[in-house]
Amino acid sequence: MRAIWPSKCWTVFRDRKTQAILLADSADNTAAVEEVRNTLDSLRKKDGDRASYHLAQGVLEARQGNDTAAEQKFNEALKLEPKSTGALSAMATLHWKAEGPQ
Repeated sequence: MRAIWPSKCWTVFRDRKTQAILLADSADNTAAVEEVRNTLDSLRKKDGDRASYHLAQGVLEARQGNDTAAEQKFNEALKLEPKSTGALSAMATLHWKAEGPQ
């Protein structure tokens, strides 16, 4: 299934953070992940380096099981926006997944 969010997402949600995360969440197969990744890269080039784009790319990486790459993206998001609840939550989820509940 092709990612359907780009056009609808931009129309309904004006907030870039929401758009980026919904776009990442809409990718349900390998082809859609690549399409979303390319869209996010393009948006980042046009719109500037934002934490939400790194967070969304981290979500894509985590979804594909690339936890190391996901953590790197979440860290990049935190460098840009240290109090990002989305990035902090994503990092906590990754660590919980790796180490299990304490």
